[in-house]
Amino acid sequence: MAEKLAALRPERYFRDRAGRADSADFLANLEKAGTDIALPAGGFGVDGEDVV
Repeated sequence: MAEKLAALRPERYFRDRAGRADSADFLANLEKAGTDIALPAGGFGVDGEDVV
């Protein structure tokens, strides 16, 4: 029983959060995010030199 109740809590949170979402704001933030390519894990280049 407790496990079922615990599973309902995040479901309710995400349902409520989705109801408050503003798709125009989301799309505006997505546009601002840019198209930069992500650095590999650790921020090192292919040859092992620091990219940053």
